[in-house]
Amino acid sequence: LSLARHSSENSSVEVSVVDVNDNTPTFLHPPYVFTTTENQTSGHRVGKVSATDRDEGNNGRVVYIITSTGDANDTFKIDQSTGVITLSRDLTQTDAGVVFLDVRAEDSPNGQVRRWSTTQVKVLILSVDEFSPVLDRPSGYNLTVPETATPGFTLTAISATDPDLHENLTFTLIEARQDFKLQGENPTSLLVNSSLDRDPPLSRPGHYLFYVRVSDGKNSVTAPITVTVTSVNEFTPVMTQSVYRAEVREDDVMGHEVIQVEARDSDSGPDGVVTYSITSQDGNTFAINATSGVISLNCSRCLDVGAQDQYTLIIKAEDDGSIPKSDFSTVIVSVRDVNNKVPVFASGVFEGSIREDAAIGTTILQLYASDVDKPPANLTYALENVTPAGWLSIKDVSYVVTAAVLDAETAQEMKAIVRVSGRPHNTTAPIPIT
Repeated sequence: LSLARHSSENSSVEVSVVDVNDNTPTFLHPPYVFTTTENQTSGHRVGKVSATDRDEGNNGRVVYIITSTGDANDTFKIDQSTGVITLSRDLTQTDAGVVFLDVRAEDSPNGQVRRWSTTQVKVLILSVDEFSPVLDRPSGYNLTVPETATPGFTLTAISATDPDLHENLTFTLIEARQDFKLQGENPTSLLVNSSLDRDPPLSRPGHYLFYVRVSDGKNSVTAPITVTVTSVNEFTPVMTQSVYRAEVREDDVMGHEVIQVEARDSDSGPDGVVTYSITSQDGNTFAINATSGVISLNCSRCLDVGAQDQYTLIIKAEDDGSIPKSDFSTVIVSVRDVNNKVPVFASGVFEGSIREDAAIGTTILQLYASDVDKPPANLTYALENVTPAGWLSIKDVSYVVTAAVLDAETAQEMKAIVRVSGRPHNTTAPIPIT
C-alpha cells in the first residue's frame, strides 16, 4: 500500500476600481431667486445654492464660486463648501433693486480635468426704510391680457403713497424691455407697448416677469409684475385641399390606409390643435384618425365595385378653441375592381343533338358564360374528357363543332366537359350531345 500526497494552494486577487471624473455637478433647484432688505449687515445670510455630483471622493466634492456679478461693489460672497451666499458688506438704501450673480459649481478631482456647471442667482434687495413709498399692491401685480391687445392697451393702474407725504413719486419699470411702458404720474397706467401676438410669425411668449419701482427721490420700493398673455382663437383651420381623391381595391382589408388629409391652423396652443372627423359618408365603410387625419378602411373585403364603385366623404377639421372654428373638405374614394368573381355559365348543362351524316366542322351549340367583374375578364372555353375522343372541338371562341366523321354504330352519344376560364378563376359544365 502506497500513499501519494497532493497539495494545492489558493490565492486571492483584489481589484480596485478607480473612479473617473465623468459626472458634472448639477444644481438642484435652478434658477434661484433670493430676497433681502437694504438694512441688512455684513455676514447676513441671503440664501443657499446646492449642487450634487454623482462621482466619488474628490471627484464628487463640489466647490462653489461666484464667477460674475451685476454688483460692482462686491456685495456678496459664497461659502465654497456649503453654497451659502452672504453679504460681504452692510447694505444701504441705494442698494435697493435687483442684482444677478453667476454661480459656478465645480468638482475637485485629483489630477483630472475639472467639470462644472453654472446657474444664475437673482437677488432682490428691498427697501425697508420707514419713510419709503408704499405701492397699492406691495406683494406684486398678477395681470392677464389677451394676445390681441394692441400698443396703448391699459393693463392696470399703479399707485403709491408715502408716509412723508411726498408728492413727487417716480415710477419706473425694471426688465420690461420695450414690451410695456408707464404713462402718467400717480396713479400711473401700465400700458402694452408692442404686439403680444403669440401666433407665428411673432410667436411672442405667454408670460412676462418684470418689476415696478416707485421712489420719492431717496427711498424706493420694488414689486414684481407678472403678465400672462392669453391665447385668442383668431384663425380658422384651413384644409390643404378642398377635394381629395383616393383609390382602394375591392380586396383591401380593415385598417388599410386610404389617404391622409391635413388642415393648418396659425393659432398657437390649443387654439391651433386640429381634430378630424367624418361628418358624412355612405355607411360606416371608412374611419379617420382624429389626430393625424389618416383615413382607413373600416371593414375587410367589404367593397364590391359592382354594388358601389365610388364613395364620397365629408371631412371636418376643428380646432380646440373655447369657441371652436372649423373647415370642411370632400374626399372621393374610387373602388378599383379586382378579378375576384368566378365566371358563371348561362346553363348548368349544355345539351345538343346532331345528325350522323353531319360534316366535320358542323356547329352543334354555342357556349355562353358571364363575368361580373368590371371590366369583365376575357373568357376562353376549352373541352375536356371528350368521348369519343376527338369527335368534338371549339371553334370561334365559343362554338362546339364536330371534329370527326360521326358513326352512330360506334357511339350514339358524345360527352364532354367544358371549362370556361377568366384569369385567375374558372368553372366547368357538362355537355351531353346525341
